[in-house]
Amino acid sequence: MALAVLTYGLSASVSGNGFLSVYIAGIILGNSQIKGKVELVHFFDGITGMMQIILFFLLGLLCFPSRIIPVLVPSVCIMAFMLLIARPVAVYIILRPFKVPFRQQLLISWAGLRGAASIVFAITTVLSPAAMEYDIFHIVFCVCLLSVAIQGSLLPWMAKKLEVIGSTDDIFKTFNDYQEDQSIHLTEVRLPEGHPWIGHTFQDISIPEDMLAVMVLRDGKTLIPNGSTFITADDTIILNSPAYADKSGMKLREVRIGRYHPWVNKPLSELTLPADTLIFLIRRAGRSLVPTGQTHVRDGDVLILNAQPVTHTAAASAIL
Repeated sequence: MALAVLTYGLSASVSGNGFLSVYIAGIILGNSQIKGKVELVHFFDGITGMMQIILFFLLGLLCFPSRIIPVLVPSVCIMAFMLLIARPVAVYIILRPFKVPFRQQLLISWAGLRGAASIVFAITTVLSPAAMEYDIFHIVFCVCLLSVAIQGSLLPWMAKKLEVIGSTDDIFKTFNDYQEDQSIHLTEVRLPEGHPWIGHTFQDISIPEDMLAVMVLRDGKTLIPNGSTFITADDTIILNSPAYADKSGMKLREVRIGRYHPWVNKPLSELTLPADTLIFLIRRAGRSLVPTGQTHVRDGDVLILNAQPVTHTAAASAIL
C-alpha cells in the first residue's frame, strides 16, 4: 500500500498520470515473487471490494436520475461505438502480435468497459476546473450501466458461443478461486544422478495419462517444457495431477519415535507392520522425507502411516 501511494505521489509530482502509474506498479507487484503472496492476494481482494462499494456509493450521491434521460441517446451511441468498433480494433492491434486466437480476441473485446475505474475518471473530470459543455459524469454513468446490463449479462453466453471454455467449466470462477481448488494438485519430483528419465525427452518417458509436466526447475531457472525438452540430472519437475479424494475412509496416523522405541535405528524393511499399513512419510528435524526400505528410523522421527478403517468384522476379530 505504501508503494502504491509513493508511486502515485512521484508520478503526480512530475505531472504524470498517478492512476496509470499505480496500475503499472500493481501489475509488476502482482507478477513478482513475494513472500506470503497467496495471503496478500486474498487480503487485497477484500480491500478492492470495499473500495468498489465506496466508489459506487459516491456514484449514487453524485448522480441525479432526472439528468439521465437527456444523455441517454448519446450514451447509447458511445457504448455501441466502443463495443462494435473502438474496443475490437484496439484489442486486435494489441493482441495480434502475440498470436492470440481470434475468438479469444472477440471475447476480450466483448468484456467492455465496466467497473470502478470509469467512475473514478468521471468523478475526476467533474472535479476538474475545466469548463464542460456536456454532462460527462451522467454519460459515463449510462455507458457503465448499459455495459453491465448488456455485455456483462451476456458474457457467459458469448464465451460458450465462441467456444473458448469447456462445457463443464464455470464461467463465473476467477483466477483467485483456483488458489484453494482441491481438484488441482502439484507434485515436485527431483531427479538425482542415475534416474531413468535423465537423458530423455518428455515425449520419450512414461508419465501417467492423467498427469502433465507443467514446469522444470533447472539451475535456478524456470522452464516450460514441451515434448522435445531434454531432462538432465538434478532437474526438479513439477507435475500436475488430480487430487486424491478419499472415499474409502482411509485414515492417517502419526507414530512418534522416542529413544527407547523398539523401531529406533532399524531400517523400515525390518519392521513388522500389518499387510495393509505403509510408512509413506517421515518428518525429521523439520524436513519431510519419502522413505525407502533402507531408511533407518531415528530418535525424534515422526512416522506418517496409512491405516485402513476398522470394520465391524475387523473389530470383532481384534476382540477375539
